Amino acid sequence: MNSPYNILIAGIGGQGVITLTRTITTLLENSGQQAISSIIKGGAQRLGTVHSVIRIFQNQTDYKRFSPQIPRGSLDLLIALEPWEALRHSSLFSRSTKIVVNSVKQPFLSDRLNGTSNTDPCEELRRLELSSIIKDFESLSHHKHGTKKMTNFELGLESVKLGYLPFSENNYQKYFQECLHKKDHK
Repeated sequence: MNSPYNILIAGIGGQGVITLTRTITTLLENSGQQAISSIIKGGAQRLGTVHSVIRIFQNQTDYKRFSPQIPRGSLDLLIALEPWEALRHSSLFSRSTKIVVNSVKQPFLSDRLNGTSNTDPCEELRRLELSSIIKDFESLSHHKHGTKKMTNFELGLESVKLGYLPFSENNYQKYFQECLHKKDHK
């Protein structure tokens, strides 16, 4: 049995984890690839933890044998809109895990209230010595689109450009825009 290609998208409420997940799953469906996915939302609408899992299968019948849960040590790609949320899922990493992470961290609620500082999550991620892209996608989004609300788009686009997602840049851009359009008209 072939192992699935395991993707986890992590962030906090309001950062666009769900839109990015819908874009990727729509592209997979439209290209005839078999996948299962799930979205897990935290307790808070805003600033609560949110992540999604997407498992892509080589053989169309393989998906029936798997759950949407990723076993420890078998994550292939992590796309994280927030570096603390990337670290939250480190038990899933293996030596071959690829990570694409926005370096802009959101302070923990306790830090906002107490004015304290924790260690740097980006440095912690770099110490793992994985294949990683850790940069300020939020500033890139603001520069290119005039808003940080397209940070999720830029993280996905980087993953496509690196060959971590099986789509062309044009298809990714087209379907991301369609997902945004559907979201705006709900």
